[in-house]
Amino acid sequence: MLLRLARGTGLAGLGAMRPRRGRVIRPLLYATRAEVEGYLHDRGLVARRDATNLDPTFRRNYVRAEILPRMAHLNPQAGPALAALADRAAAVAAWLDDEAKRALDAASEPVARGRARGDTAGIRLVARNLLGYHPIVRETVFAQAFRRLAGRASGLTRRHLAALEALVVHGHEGAAVDLPGSLRARRARGRICIEHAARRPRTGGT
Repeated sequence: MLLRLARGTGLAGLGAMRPRRGRVIRPLLYATRAEVEGYLHDRGLVARRDATNLDPTFRRNYVRAEILPRMAHLNPQAGPALAALADRAAAVAAWLDDEAKRALDAASEPVARGRARGDTAGIRLVARNLLGYHPIVRETVFAQAFRRLAGRASGLTRRHLAALEALVVHGHEGAAVDLPGSLRARRARGRICIEHAARRPRTGGT
């Protein structure tokens, strides 16, 4: 969580590593080092040591060896407090994601499918409907709409999200915002149309 916080993560990132993600299950995530070592000791087992855990050039080791002990100096329960914060952040992020999905569906209008590729040509959102939601919900709506169209493409930043918000709140007809993944959002007739940017026609030559 601290590493993500240092990188400028959002609310979802504060949830850090979760006990379960898809088919991946981490049953020991909430066990402390002392609890694991005590379990092994009681059963006469020897822990396997990973030498890389002592290498301070790895950021996770730096946090473990330098940052957490200093936080524990301020609060001996800093570790559990951070874990509790991560749990709350993950719960709020999950609620926000569900709320944004409902908002996205409620604000969306049908868009014809592309003839050539057979995929969805874009997403069209009624700006007036979006204004009925909190700006944080709208931000998540924009991120979800981007993922639906861009697939694995990344690069959506807070600057893009702020530009999309301005397009909804203050945008005039014809205003547009370029997005990663060859996407563009434009305002037309009170709608925010997020679509794949039109391919430029080929010019002559070889």
